Amino acid sequence: MKRIPHRFFTKEFKRDQSVTKKEKKESVNSIGIVVSFVLLITLLSTNFWVRNLESEAADLVKLTLAVESDIWSLLSLLQDAETGQRGYLITQKEDYLEPYNTAQTKLDETIADLTKLTRDNPIQQENIRTINKLIRKKLDELAITIELVRNGEFEEATKVVHTNLGKNVMDKIRQEIKGMHDIEALHKKKRFRKLDYLQELEMLGNFLAILLFFAVVVYARKSFTLAQQFIESEKKLATILGNTREGVYGLNLNGRVTFANKAAVEALGYSIEEMVNNSLHDLIHHHYADGQEYPRENCNIYRAVKDGKMHTEDQEVFWKKDGTALPVEYTSKPVHDSNGDIIGAVMVFHDITERKKAEEEILQLLQQNRRLTQRMLKIQEDERRHLARELHDELGQPLAAIHLNAETIKVLSKKQYLKIHECAQVIDETAIDVNKSIHSILRQLRPTFLDDMGLVESIKELVNQWQIRFPTIEIKLSMEGELNDFEDDLNIAIYRIIQESLTNVAKHAKAHNVSVQLIRQPRGIEAKDSLKLIVEDNGKGLDDTFITEGLGVTGLRERVLAIGGKFTINNIKGKGVHAEAQIPIAVTCNTVTED
Repeated sequence: MKRIPHRFFTKEFKRDQSVTKKEKKESVNSIGIVVSFVLLITLLSTNFWVRNLESEAADLVKLTLAVESDIWSLLSLLQDAETGQRGYLITQKEDYLEPYNTAQTKLDETIADLTKLTRDNPIQQENIRTINKLIRKKLDELAITIELVRNGEFEEATKVVHTNLGKNVMDKIRQEIKGMHDIEALHKKKRFRKLDYLQELEMLGNFLAILLFFAVVVYARKSFTLAQQFIESEKKLATILGNTREGVYGLNLNGRVTFANKAAVEALGYSIEEMVNNSLHDLIHHHYADGQEYPRENCNIYRAVKDGKMHTEDQEVFWKKDGTALPVEYTSKPVHDSNGDIIGAVMVFHDITERKKAEEEILQLLQQNRRLTQRMLKIQEDERRHLARELHDELGQPLAAIHLNAETIKVLSKKQYLKIHECAQVIDETAIDVNKSIHSILRQLRPTFLDDMGLVESIKELVNQWQIRFPTIEIKLSMEGELNDFEDDLNIAIYRIIQESLTNVAKHAKAHNVSVQLIRQPRGIEAKDSLKLIVEDNGKGLDDTFITEGLGVTGLRERVLAIGGKFTINNIKGKGVHAEAQIPIAVTCNTVTED
């Protein structure tokens, strides 16, 4: 290991003419070196322990994300099974049972995986047993209806469906799954917080150890009479630095390398001779990760000796001798002499390749959760559309016939049979009321205006109907740009976001005014056309727990994220809520592929 040049740490050495003063300084320096060395060993030992804790915390974060993914998979698989059963009940074709059959196998695998992942959590284990029993009960109900239809007993199968047994079981399953998810969400929050804390603690400890090392060097070199003692201490400290995982460089005022430890040599492939007295920036920091040239004046390592400030960076790379890039996290801090003048800088770094891989894995799991959310929303809208069509086709014509027949009876019996005329009048009014109720349900399940008139007219109708239901709240609607050329999935997503936002205002805001703005912005997100949707009110505001944990806000956020958008909410207690979504037009729910 090459020794650090004497000129890097001190200015010209001046001898003390007083022997007594020299002896005192020697004693103080000796004590200082011993104390600093002990502190350095303690710091390095502590950092090794923290590093192990950090690895364990990262594993727990991955475990929690995997459990969350499996939890939502259970609900998605059950919905697949229901879809297959409904398709078979309607068509009596075995092909429609494929989602049902596939779901049964995957449910067993997912339950087994969840049981394994949560084996150290008795509460979740009990929740899994409860959910498993409910799933078996739901699958039994589906199997009974399928078998009855196979045997030609369609009416009996219909009776089983009308018992609402399956619906009640699904409600319990959703409740249990939400309970499990809430537990895992709490674990995830705590574990992410712990991981962040340990990473910061590790970097701080490493940096303190390096500073302590250089402080010892500077301190020891002040005394010429302690030179031999310093050499021995320096060898010991160099051995310690040679065994540490972090790479360490010393720099002079010109940014040239004066020192490099073993870890730095091994990480980047340059020998000490190739680095010492050469510009560190030109050797390993000359380009960004994307290949663009990195100007020296922008280099945070070099800045430390210019502005006297500490600089930390974790989004850059160092370039190895073989031309490959190494993702790193580094900290550069100026070194001062006894007069407070900057005499160089020390830079410590470590390889974060594994951390980047872990972050990518975590991102993939989060994206998988997003895809599951998208799929569930699509299945929900398909079910609503199917149910709305069935209600319209099956009940619309019979109700029209009842209305016409009642009108005929009223006309024929008006003069001779007053009692019959009154009964016909009641039947006619009842048929009209039922027809209105069905149309109201149809609007909730599937806004027909979207298919007939487009997004703009549908939103206007939604706002008008909401204003009729809540006349004490004044609503203002503003729409700008071309809004009728989107795909169906994006139309229904925007419609639902506005609908759910207004529902939250009606339930929780206690507002007098609410405004809805939908604006098409050219070249918005990622240089593509985007939509800005703003819903704000002048109500009492929301509790912090409702914003982070409430199903209403969570549902809005998930809908926006599911179509590639960004969701922000600004809550001022006593003054109202400002919710804003930025949605790229080019990314729609149609990008979701079925697994």
